Amino acid sequence: MCRGLCAPHLATRLRWGLLCVIQERSIIGGMDTKKTHRLGSAARHAKQVRCSHRGAFPKWLAIGLSVVAVLVALPAHAQIRDPLEPVNRTIDRGNLLFVALMSPTLYIWSKAVPTPVKYGVQNVNRNLGRPLSVVSSLLQADIENAGLNFTAFWTNTLFGGFGLIDIGGRIGIDDRREDLGQVLAVWGFGEGIYLVLPLLGPNNLRDTIGLGLSFTLPLNSNIYGADVPPDMGLGFTAAAQLDNVASNSATLVDIYRNSLDAYSSIKSLYEQNLAQEIYNGNPPVEAVSD
Repeated sequence: MCRGLCAPHLATRLRWGLLCVIQERSIIGGMDTKKTHRLGSAARHAKQVRCSHRGAFPKWLAIGLSVVAVLVALPAHAQIRDPLEPVNRTIDRGNLLFVALMSPTLYIWSKAVPTPVKYGVQNVNRNLGRPLSVVSSLLQADIENAGLNFTAFWTNTLFGGFGLIDIGGRIGIDDRREDLGQVLAVWGFGEGIYLVLPLLGPNNLRDTIGLGLSFTLPLNSNIYGADVPPDMGLGFTAAAQLDNVASNSATLVDIYRNSLDAYSSIKSLYEQNLAQEIYNGNPPVEAVSD
């Protein structure tokens, strides 16, 4: 796995940028001084940085840079931290309650919806995600997977009914799904903290940021070059998520019934699966055992 950026160097550069957020004047002990705040060791190298009082970064950019600096400073694949465990456990229980409330719908979906329809929904959802996989693969310098995703996307779009039929898979196009969270991991960004998202389940700070960034890319707007309703992708994604929950609900119930601590078990499974995705199915031993 390659790293396109030097993480320590990038962290230092980001801290230099954060100096622009700090006002040149600071009130210390009631006295007005001209000293600039020092942010760790990076400040010693930033004495030549000049930021005007009126030219400070917007607050949202300062917060974003702070988060990025923290992620870069963290080890890329250390054991994930969980300082928000009480909050995460509450959200986890809420997600479990949602699954319980949705059980009639999940049962109908599992029993009444024909299997070809389920496959079609999953195929379209995967096909809609391929442009993002192309971009993510290119950002990781994975030209081969970018080409495979590009080829599979247009093959399924043109000859598979906009992706309802996975023609690419049938002719042997073996592409991997990539996202911006994996890009950040390859670039050396640490996982940050463990998060449990409402309805979406286990995640981490880095991948949550990647998920948010993916929504800013205009990849699913009129993606087929036709007048496709803008909510089509969201509809297929929701249906695919429903199918995923229905398919895994039995496993989820089994974990909650038979585990001494279901929350910790699910977090451990998430970490193992994440390592598999980042290392493309070949994680080092330390990445799995952490």
